[in-house]
Amino acid sequence: MRKWWESDPEERYWMEIIRRPLSDIGHRLRAHQLNKAGHVEGYRMLVCDVRAGDVVAHWWTERPGEPGIVGWSVGTGVHSVGEGPDRDGRVGPTWETPLSDFTRLGKDLTLSRVRQAEYRVLDIYRRLDERYGRPLYFPFIEGHPTMPVVGYLTKLPVEFVRLFPELSPLL
Repeated sequence: MRKWWESDPEERYWMEIIRRPLSDIGHRLRAHQLNKAGHVEGYRMLVCDVRAGDVVAHWWTERPGEPGIVGWSVGTGVHSVGEGPDRDGRVGPTWETPLSDFTRLGKDLTLSRVRQAEYRVLDIYRRLDERYGRPLYFPFIEGHPTMPVVGYLTKLPVEFVRLFPELSPLL
């Protein structure tokens, strides 16, 4: 897997896309190693790339009103292999990384807000693509309207974090 962010110490941000209850957010990253078809996906493997001190933003798909980033946690740098059920109850091997210090945002960054800045968000994507090529593991799909990818963990570029005042506590 190509990791365009590794040589830049400022690129320490990730975005977890989750459907769990709010009380279960921010404690750990856990991704099944294989998808339903039995293949490894890059978005799942990224769990093992979260370093100590990295910041994981939590995009909560079940947020009342509309989905958005509701808080963040800090990576511990500890990685392990575990086993557990997926959403369909199938048990299989997982990659796991504990998180600490879950903090709610003062003001959530909603999907509507991201869409208001759609052209700037997609400009970040295009510039990264020109510089590094794919895959970028970018958190949003290029399209109209912009929406989160169908993946578990994404690479959240520092430029995206700087774009939104709601995310300033993460810096």
